[in-house]
Amino acid sequence: VLFWTTAEPLYHFMSPPASSGLDAGSSDAMIFSMSTMFLHWSFTPYAIYAVPALIFALAFYNLRLRFSISSMLEPLFGPRIKRFSGLIDAVSLYALVAGMASSLGTGALTLTGGMNQYLGGETTPLRLGIVVAIIVTTFVLSAASGLQKGIARLSALNAALLLALGLFAFVVGPTIFSLALGVESFGVFVDNFFSKSLFTGTAGEDEWPQWWSIFYWAVWFAWAPVAALFLGKISRGYTVRQFLRVNLLYPALFASVWIVIFSGTALHFQTHTEVDLYAVLSDQGVENVLYTLFGQLPLSTLLIPVLLFIAFISYVTAADSQTDAIGNLCTRGLTAESDLNAGVVMK
Repeated sequence: VLFWTTAEPLYHFMSPPASSGLDAGSSDAMIFSMSTMFLHWSFTPYAIYAVPALIFALAFYNLRLRFSISSMLEPLFGPRIKRFSGLIDAVSLYALVAGMASSLGTGALTLTGGMNQYLGGETTPLRLGIVVAIIVTTFVLSAASGLQKGIARLSALNAALLLALGLFAFVVGPTIFSLALGVESFGVFVDNFFSKSLFTGTAGEDEWPQWWSIFYWAVWFAWAPVAALFLGKISRGYTVRQFLRVNLLYPALFASVWIVIFSGTALHFQTHTEVDLYAVLSDQGVENVLYTLFGQLPLSTLLIPVLLFIAFISYVTAADSQTDAIGNLCTRGLTAESDLNAGVVMK
């Protein structure tokens, strides 16, 4: 969300689906771009995370099943699924570790790209290695300190910094333009939710859905198991209604507001200023769009280092939850009774 909400709308604005009949850079393409951001980054991904997380929480705390991905399948397939639990968890562990490596690589590239603006030069294996070492050391120490210490504190700091960054960009950026475009585009998103969600491009031989929407659905579903384990574990004592508010409604609304602010600002710069963010995107990569955009705002000299720090903390907190889930999945005998206050269940 930190980087793609400024870069992705430029792709859709300047390269809309061929089958849509939209002209690149047109007003209709702008509405399509913004409404597509709501589709890809708001309610759908959090629903894909929240549903299996709720199932796991109910299975782990209420049904007292094992801390295993197979526990989410047991209410559907019955106790016979237990014989395959080791295989299911082993495959899931491999997927989690591979996915974590991918995320860490993306994070290292993004942070190194930002550092290059101050250090000069290009991204080298040495710089990437140093950034990876710092990220890994930080999130391992944070995760090892437990949920209530390192993970909770870093997450709270990350949330506060993101809120401050979003508020600043909202105040000093093109506020009226972003709000007006956001409201109009959100209406289009709601009105066309099902047709856009199920758009495959087959009739028009359009590959855009495979490049974007279908790819995103695959990504969210791939991360659903680790999200389910982590979110389910920390849900002890909450009602189902509270769980869905915290894990679906609130983050989706936050993402929607973030899209209004940053996607709206990026599209405004592209259309109403001489700053060609799409050229930056094409020539320098995704990570440089956000840095270039903030370079045009007041206090940019101070803000860009803060932005780098926020990006660092964001990747660390994401890795925290993944590390915690992987560690728990590797722990033998972890049950609801072994957890503190295990008598409190979801209601």
